[in-house]
Amino acid sequence: MLTIDRVFICLLISSHIYCILGSFNVALNKPTWQSSTYAGDVSSRAVDGNNNQYYSGGSCAITQNHINYNWWCVDLKQSFDISSVKIFNRADDENCPDGFYGTNCNIRCPANCTNNICGKMIGSCSNGCQGDLYGSRCEFACSTRCKNGKCNARTGTCTGCKDGSYGDVCEFACSTNCQDDKCDRKTGKCTGCKDGYYGDLCEESCPTCNGSCRQLDGVCLTGCKDGYWGCNGLCLQTCSYCNTGGCRIEDGVCHNGCQVGVNNTKCFNSPT
Repeated sequence: MLTIDRVFICLLISSHIYCILGSFNVALNKPTWQSSTYAGDVSSRAVDGNNNQYYSGGSCAITQNHINYNWWCVDLKQSFDISSVKIFNRADDENCPDGFYGTNCNIRCPANCTNNICGKMIGSCSNGCQGDLYGSRCEFACSTRCKNGKCNARTGTCTGCKDGSYGDVCEFACSTNCQDDKCDRKTGKCTGCKDGYYGDLCEESCPTCNGSCRQLDGVCLTGCKDGYWGCNGLCLQTCSYCNTGGCRIEDGVCHNGCQVGVNNTKCFNSPT
């Protein structure tokens, strides 16, 4: 708050409050406050005239971790024309030895971080996770249905599914009629159907086909079973009047004539 006889400066910073110094330090040893204090790193350190940027120098004011809104204030005690404010951030945040993190670099990274490397402030596994784990600290196991046990290190989404499964974490089972138990990873649509079935999920049957049928529409690919025909390839018409050998798929004409006693225009050499 600016008044006739003093200037009151507040700095609002998203994570931590550090050291402050100007070209001519009008803030030197003036009264200070901050939103919280971490491990005895009091607000007055920011204006003590020591701009050592390493924590070990004991000159940085630091607020608590995991707080979304932090502030630091100084009362300059009188009016000044302020030309600039200089903030010295800590220089050792990113210089912890591999395997450690924290303000004093004395906390071990989570055991499952790749290459034993983690973020220096909160210990998140910055290089991903070892093996079949995921999470910011690699604390969760990937789904057992993930192909090769692999999943996204942040979200746990499987990079692929084992045969017979689909979904983000392979939580759904493919249709039992999918050929070789394989289906689309996202939709569950079968990549092919077992003989006798068709449809996206191979849920429709084509029992009159002599073998497999087309997945899209059920058209028989290798002809009809004896006793069936259909000009559209669906083999839905019967030709039970034929002798052995069935009939032509396109028109129902018997290959080997009619059964004894049957007179039908679709039979060759029909008995009289």
